[in-house]
Amino acid sequence: MITNDVKIVKHETIKKKMKEARRIMKGIDEKDSPFIATTLAVNADRIWSLDKDFLKQRKVRVITTKELYDNIIVK
Repeated sequence: MITNDVKIVKHETIKKKMKEARRIMKGIDEKDSPFIATTLAVNADRIWSLDKDFLKQRKVRVITTKELYDNIIVK
């Protein structure tokens, strides 16, 4: 079910959002910037992660596995 909506995003597309993503993750965990950049590049409304560092930023909504299960899969 989840793999039906998987998109492959070109590196060039992600690269265009890296500067903004690094700014968002500065002082948190800049190694996570590519995930934020990808989310921004595809205009996704959230990112699925258990990495608590993502919760420290306010630009991209974060959804946990429990929330995913409870709100998307179970419905």
